[in-house]
Amino acid sequence: MKENVFANIPNFVLSVQTGNETARGKNEFTNKGSMLDLTKDDRIIKVTYELLVGTNFREICKTTTNDLIEMCKYPINKYNQKSFKDLLLLLQDKDYIEIDTNDFSPKDIISIDTENLIVTNGFTTITQVEMDMINNITTNNRERNSLLKCYFFIKCMVHKREDNTHKGLYSLEFGEETQTIAMDYKYINKFTSINDINKFIKLLKEHKLIDYANFLKYPIGQPDRKQDAKNVYVVCEREDNFNMELVKDELKAGINQYKHEQEKDGWVICKEYKDNDKKVNGTKGKVQQMQNKSKDAKKLEKKIEVVEEPRVSQEESKVEPIIELPKEPRIIKTKRKGTGNIVKRPEPIRPADAVNSWDYMFAEDTYKMDVPNNEVPKIDLPEVEYDDRGQVILESVLSKEELDAYYKEQFEQNGYWGEKPRSIKF
Repeated sequence: MKENVFANIPNFVLSVQTGNETARGKNEFTNKGSMLDLTKDDRIIKVTYELLVGTNFREICKTTTNDLIEMCKYPINKYNQKSFKDLLLLLQDKDYIEIDTNDFSPKDIISIDTENLIVTNGFTTITQVEMDMINNITTNNRERNSLLKCYFFIKCMVHKREDNTHKGLYSLEFGEETQTIAMDYKYINKFTSINDINKFIKLLKEHKLIDYANFLKYPIGQPDRKQDAKNVYVVCEREDNFNMELVKDELKAGINQYKHEQEKDGWVICKEYKDNDKKVNGTKGKVQQMQNKSKDAKKLEKKIEVVEEPRVSQEESKVEPIIELPKEPRIIKTKRKGTGNIVKRPEPIRPADAVNSWDYMFAEDTYKMDVPNNEVPKIDLPEVEYDDRGQVILESVLSKEELDAYYKEQFEQNGYWGEKPRSIKF
C-alpha cells in the first residue's frame, strides 16, 4: 500500500450546499445537482479519485481507458471499455473535466484536464490506504462502490476541527465540537442511494473504518413513546494509525454532545440500553403506514412476531424465581464466645439477596427477640450451630456418613503441617 497516495475529492461528488442554513445555524446540503445525481453512476467516487491521483502539477491527467478500468479494480472487457468511455464523456459534458479528444480507443493515451475537480475548500481526503481497506472487504464491485459511498459520505459530513489537538473528551472541556455527526438512515440514503445502509455501516465498523452508537429517548412526560435517537458516527483517522481508543473517546464525547442537544430540544434521555434493530423498527413503520391506508399488513406483522419472539423468551428466562422466606424465625443454637456453653436464639431474618452478607447477618436489628421460650416454631429443618466466627458447625447439619465423606475429601485434597496430600482411610 502507498502510504502517501491520497486525493482531495470534492464534496459535490455526493452533496451540494443549498446556500441556506439549518435550524442550528449549520449549512444545509442537498443531493440535487451532485455528480452522483447527474451521472447516476456508482463508480463516480472511484473514477474521480483515480483522475485526481494521476493529475500532475499542470492539472492534467494522462491515462488510457484500460488503465482507468484496471485502477478502479474492474476487469477489462468490451462492456467496461464502453461504459467507462461514456462516463468520461458525460463528465466532460457536465464541465467537470475536459478531454483533448472525443474519439479515442481503450488503449489510446488521452489528456484529461481536471482543473474543475481541484478545490481548496469543501473536499474530503481519501487515502490509498483507505481505498485498499475497502477493496479488501469484498470482491464484489457493487458492494465496494456502496461501501465507498457510505464511508465517503460519513467522512464528508463529520465535523472537522481546525485544532486537532483537542480530541475526544478534551474537545468538550474546551467548548469545541467533536469530530462526529448524528444522522439517520434516510439522510444517508438520500445522498448515496444505498438502500441497505445497516449492512454497510456494520461492515465499515467491523473493519475499523468507522464507529457509531446511539441511545433511547422520549418526549418530556411521555415515557411510553421511547424511540431510538439517530446514530452518532465517528471516522477512524489515518493520522492516528486508526487508534480505536481515540475513536472510542471521540464517539463518547460525540454521544454526550448529542444528548445535550436533544435535552435542549425537549427530550428525556433513557438510561437503560436497548438493541438498535433498525430493520424491525422500519418494518413496524411500514405496517403502520399500511394500516393507515386500510391495507392488509398481516404478512409484515408475522415477520415482526418471528423476529421478536426469541427476545421475549430470552427476557423471561432472566426472571429469577421468587423465594419466600419463613414467616416465623426458627431457633438456632450457638456457642457463646469464650465459653463452651450453648445458648438458643432466633435466626437472623435476611432477604434473599443478603444471605451471604456478613454485615446484614449479624446486625443487631435483624434479630426478632419476641419469640416466647415455649413456642418454638415446628419446622422440619436440621438445627444449625455456629462457631465464634459465624461459621456453620458441620456436625449439626451433616449425618455421620456425610461428615466422614467430607473430611476424607478434605484430607485427600489438602496437605497439613507442610506434608503432601495423602490418602486417608476411615
